[in-house]
Amino acid sequence: LRCRAGDVGLAGIKDMQAITYQFCTLRNVDSKMARRANDFLGRRVRLSSFVEVRDVLLDRGQLLGNRFEIIIRNLKRVERLHAEEGEFWKERMVPVRASHLDAMVKRIADGGFINFYG
Repeated sequence: LRCRAGDVGLAGIKDMQAITYQFCTLRNVDSKMARRANDFLGRRVRLSSFVEVRDVLLDRGQLLGNRFEIIIRNLKRVERLHAEEGEFWKERMVPVRASHLDAMVKRIADGGFINFYG
């Protein structure tokens, strides 16, 4: 884009392991040049949905909120096996039961969860 880092405005930070999208502003960058940048950015970053605005530069912290869609694969839980008196508990990983997963989703829906980046 041939611009300074200070000419790129982002309102938040992103998880490098997630598939995300984010609004950003580019100061002193022609929208045609921004579109052509996709040819050089590779598969991990894509610029799209351009809207021209004037005299606006996003800054970290200007987010109005976040929405998440979380996909979890191969989910397992720890199962404790009965231990005889004086023995340590034994544990093993087992598939998650639907009822356990429903209870965990309800807990998050009711109380939220800690934002790692917060």
